Amino acid sequence: MLKNRHEWRTTIGSQDHRQIESVPVFTQKFLLRELEIWPRLRHRHIVQVERMFQIQDRIYIFMELAPGGSVIEYVQRYGAVDEDMARNWCKRMCQALRYCHKKGVAHRDLKCDNLLLDKDLQVKIGDFGFCCRSVDPWSGSHTFSDTYCGSSSYVAPEVIESQPYDPIAADIWSAGVCIYVILNNAMPFDDTNLTRMHEDQITKRWDFSPKVKKTLSQSAQKLVARMLEPMPAKRPSMDQVLNCSWMKMRSNFVILKQIMGDADFEQQLKLEELERKRKELSESGVSDPDIYVDPKDGTIYEWDMGKKAYFPKIDDDFIVKYQSNYNYQPPAEETKDDTPDPDSKGEKRKASEPSWFEIDDAHNTKVYVTGLPLDITEQDFVELMGKCGLILKDPATMKYKVKLYREKGQLKGDGLCCYIKIESVTLALDILDGYLYKGKKIHVERAKFQQKGDYDPSKKPKKLKAKEKEKMKKKQERLFEWGFEKLRGERSRHENTVIIKNMFDPKEFDEDPTLLLDYQKDIREECTSKCGEVKKVVIYDRNPEGVVAVTFATPEMADECINLMNGRWFASRQLTAETWDGKTKYKIVESAEEHQKRIKSWDSFLEGKNSNSESNSQNKQIDSKRSVSSSVYELAGDTDSSGDSDSEGKSKQSNQKSNGGFVSKNKKDF
Repeated sequence: MLKNRHEWRTTIGSQDHRQIESVPVFTQKFLLRELEIWPRLRHRHIVQVERMFQIQDRIYIFMELAPGGSVIEYVQRYGAVDEDMARNWCKRMCQALRYCHKKGVAHRDLKCDNLLLDKDLQVKIGDFGFCCRSVDPWSGSHTFSDTYCGSSSYVAPEVIESQPYDPIAADIWSAGVCIYVILNNAMPFDDTNLTRMHEDQITKRWDFSPKVKKTLSQSAQKLVARMLEPMPAKRPSMDQVLNCSWMKMRSNFVILKQIMGDADFEQQLKLEELERKRKELSESGVSDPDIYVDPKDGTIYEWDMGKKAYFPKIDDDFIVKYQSNYNYQPPAEETKDDTPDPDSKGEKRKASEPSWFEIDDAHNTKVYVTGLPLDITEQDFVELMGKCGLILKDPATMKYKVKLYREKGQLKGDGLCCYIKIESVTLALDILDGYLYKGKKIHVERAKFQQKGDYDPSKKPKKLKAKEKEKMKKKQERLFEWGFEKLRGERSRHENTVIIKNMFDPKEFDEDPTLLLDYQKDIREECTSKCGEVKKVVIYDRNPEGVVAVTFATPEMADECINLMNGRWFASRQLTAETWDGKTKYKIVESAEEHQKRIKSWDSFLEGKNSNSESNSQNKQIDSKRSVSSSVYELAGDTDSSGDSDSEGKSKQSNQKSNGGFVSKNKKDF
């Protein structure tokens, strides 16, 4: 909450995720339920949630301001409230509760601390941290609660019995206790001993103080008695409470307001409040109405009209008293600053030598397990220990950090497990200690390490770098993130990818690397025109199976591609098409020998290109001398060595290129 609440129209509440994570029940049930239900409750006598947002590890909630404080603070300061004002407060409280109950919501933590006062001293209900649904949203049936919620002074007897209870009836009981406190300035039951308090609740062993009972109306006493009924079924509903004679009774405030009008009535209330304060001050020996003396310690307070509150009066006596209470000592005379210059470099300290150290229980995430069966495998051990939390993986090998101890190659029946979170250790101690596994009773305890021989720092694992630690931390955080479950019937993302095999021979790309682009272009155009949107085409040019991966926008498009490509002929090859399993890797990395061979072939290619360029320059000089004579003998179609004309040769080349295109399944291409 903001300290200076008078300067703001809203209050801010925040919750730290780091604290919440240590209490998983609060995270999963109460906090999420409060954030879901409270903002939807819109009633003038319920504190409104204006806005919520999250920044890193904290959730911030902006709520409606209640500058009057809580009802319990008001009662403790001014004493029991007169019956007219109490009726007004209780009616507002019950109207808000009736609204919640009709919405199918139970508060379960109603108390005077959660009844807040606005600037006009009107009651508003706040703090829905333990609220719950009282009606099943699917079946519409009434639900019961089995969680112990609320403050012990206000809980109903059935809640103390730890049995399933009606949360609506429990709210009625808590509201009755609130009415009793407002009228009596005391609790009806002593909560220092729950067993004795439960007996007092069942036997109705409570009553108003004699002073209050003399002036309190019988209808108010009967209403509280009906609401504090130990049998939940006999308690009245909120509609019955609001329709009782005490709630319908017209107060003196309402009568005066009708006679005098709103403005005069408000002024009259202010005058009566000032008069009441003057009487209190005169009884304490103070004549000034703006001065209040605390009878406990004699502190003098001044009334601030702007902030409408009392503040300690600052004078010499107050300062002396303040300094004596806090052992104040006057500052010593200023001495010469001997602080060294930050720019000057001092002697570099030597790094401390690595040595053996003990890990405290607050940071020790390892447990030692004994009594394991001798036929247990490492996978079985991981599954057993994984019941209580996520097990840490080695960042270098990505294997689980578990160990089964052996002696001469045979299992000893004990092991070590390292968790990610310290909370998993507590769960393992509570759940797995004494657990019966494969007929063996196992024992779990916190791992304790003892030094054997001299400490050897060379055997210590290599420390991770800062970037590696940050990367590992992010991976662990992703493991604990909230995620959406897969919908029923929803297909996996890897089903968008189709694997087409036997599309090419890797040797083709060694001879002509530009074929990669041609293949990619042809496959993309063919699949886009007949199957749908293609996201990506990957050709694994070194895979001997001639693999091509085509990724579509949806799994349905991928299914269409499988129907189209499976069994089809392409460049004298029959294709196979299937859905990618999401695990198989088709990329093949060349070996060192293949790398050297490729470099040598590239060098020979460059050398041959240079020699060809030199021979071409010589041939150009010879051709230039013969250009005059050769120009006389121009023919319409020169023939090649086989006797075919140029046009016939071009037609053959076009036919050869056509063999590389897609052909239907029932027509074989040679």
